[in-house]
Amino acid sequence: MLKWHQIAETNMTMITGVKKISALCIASVAMFSTFLMSPPLQAKDELRVIALVNSEPITNLELTDRISYLRRVTQLKVSEKILRRDALQGLIADRLKQQFGKSIAPGTIPRLDSTAQKILDNNFGRNGKKGSLVLKELNIPQRTVLNKIKADILWSNALRLKFKRQFENIEKTAQQELNRLIKLKSEPQVRFSEIILLPNPNRSPEATLSLGEKIVAALNDGADFASIAQQYSDATTASRGGLVDWVFATHLPSEIRTPLLSTRIGEIVGPLSLEGQIFVLRKSEMRENGLLDPLETEIVLARAVAQIPLTASIEKRQMASDLLYQQTKSINSCSDMAEFASTLAPDISPMLENLKIGSLTPQLQKVILDLDVGEKTTPLAFSEGMVVFMLCDKKAPDLVLPDLQEIKRAEMEKLVSTLSGRFLLRLQRQASIIYRDNTT
Repeated sequence: MLKWHQIAETNMTMITGVKKISALCIASVAMFSTFLMSPPLQAKDELRVIALVNSEPITNLELTDRISYLRRVTQLKVSEKILRRDALQGLIADRLKQQFGKSIAPGTIPRLDSTAQKILDNNFGRNGKKGSLVLKELNIPQRTVLNKIKADILWSNALRLKFKRQFENIEKTAQQELNRLIKLKSEPQVRFSEIILLPNPNRSPEATLSLGEKIVAALNDGADFASIAQQYSDATTASRGGLVDWVFATHLPSEIRTPLLSTRIGEIVGPLSLEGQIFVLRKSEMRENGLLDPLETEIVLARAVAQIPLTASIEKRQMASDLLYQQTKSINSCSDMAEFASTLAPDISPMLENLKIGSLTPQLQKVILDLDVGEKTTPLAFSEGMVVFMLCDKKAPDLVLPDLQEIKRAEMEKLVSTLSGRFLLRLQRQASIIYRDNTT
């Protein structure tokens, strides 16, 4: 599940149906198309092709937009040369995904624009504003993000068609996962976000690790995790900012599980190197007791309070504790406890209802967890005085399981991720990639 890959972008309209036209003609037509739908260039700018991917051009305008976007949203402290290299390699990968997607999954194209726009507005929205408005305020060309999302959609759908046989058992796999959730309902679970980096033909393993270190430094300086994940992560979770849903801790490789579980909520883990991949993680939430967390148990308590100032001597507080114990030791019902409590401290409500054990103080949590209904505590010291609690009702949390369709979607993403990186590398090796610029 941690071998997920997803990058994408499209800024050019593919020119199809012309088999004998030269690469130069294709580049010229596509450049003119881009020029028509882009903002006017400044006089000093010159629209030019900087790379050809299977005869389809990438222009300096696209590269400038991508670099500008990366610089604004990631806050990475990398050289201009590295930033240009990463931006161009991202554009090349996106082109390959787009070309493959359009050839394998043409049925996706009619809904592509509207679907991409919805994803953009959802993923980039902030403080009630749609993503398109947020990007406009940041002066980031919307087309840069939209084209990336479109390529993601095309790529994912194309992989499902290309490797149809591997996806045939998704329904069965999802049901097995649901059964596992029920069986392991009390196993610890962790929720986190991930950025996964893979070496590529133009970025060595050492350079990939270095990039991971720079990402961690930027995150520790306050950079937005989701923005970096959306632009740099090779995981399928990139489109939603790297968010991974609840995972059984025991399902994670020990190299990931150990540092992730030992860190605090909100902290960054990594970069970690595993099987040729670089992981940067952020721990979001933890369920120590899985889906059936006893701290979520709903309870009703009755209490009797012997009021005594905190400033009272230890001897006086001990005397109050001993007296309260004698007064309550024969009480066996919450109604009797409430009646007695009302005479002892009329201004303090004797009943505490609609509580969860997790809402109590850590001291009281430990005591209440060991009680059965009808049992009471020994006198405990609180700011109000010495208090005896009786457990009147206890309702264990319901087992809330994810919908089968949610599990199916997650399993499908895992499979797409497993296939994506390997197949993209194959496309890169088979593609005709010609650089017209010194940015590689």
